[in-house]
Amino acid sequence: MLRITKSNRASQATLRVEGHLDRESLGELRNACEPFLDRPADLAIDLHALRFLDDAAVELVRDLRRRGVHIRGCSRFVESLLEGEGS
Repeated sequence: MLRITKSNRASQATLRVEGHLDRESLGELRNACEPFLDRPADLAIDLHALRFLDDAAVELVRDLRRRGVHIRGCSRFVESLLEGEGS
């Protein structure tokens, strides 16, 4: 199960991602990010409450980070997956 909660502070929106992010739920995160992708610096994704992500989710988060979206709240394990070359 995936839950995405949006909050706004000043000029930046934050999407808090909770639960399981996998191939089946990727569309929810993509859709939530879509309005911000023309100005990715205005978006932060908080992964503090993320409990599971599969390879497809790792690739999506890597792509968002490359595009300039701020990714924060990662556990050491999630950060190691995001930093990996081809998990």
